[in-house]
Amino acid sequence: MSFILIVANRIGLTDFEHIAIDGTIKNAYNSSFNIIKEKDISLLIMHYMVEELTKDEIKKIRRTARKFLDDKSKTDEEKVEILFYWWQLLDYSGQVSLALNDHDA
Repeated sequence: MSFILIVANRIGLTDFEHIAIDGTIKNAYNSSFNIIKEKDISLLIMHYMVEELTKDEIKKIRRTARKFLDDKSKTDEEKVEILFYWWQLLDYSGQVSLALNDHDA
């Protein structure tokens, strides 16, 4: 299986963004690598609204939050709107984490 995935990557059929060994797309989209925690959302809101996080604090947040922070395709205002929207979704659902690709999951 690993050889097939390596070949698929080299010929450009996949970029390894969403691969699940069991073959289900749903599990791949909702994997633990594609979620953001409420704590990280709060820290990012503080980063944009109150005081920027230090480099050490940025290193401590999860990978998905760092990836969101480093995203150059969105302005800071757009990021703040997205963060508040995610925060509302978490507040309504009562959960502590949010699947980034499928909010209904």
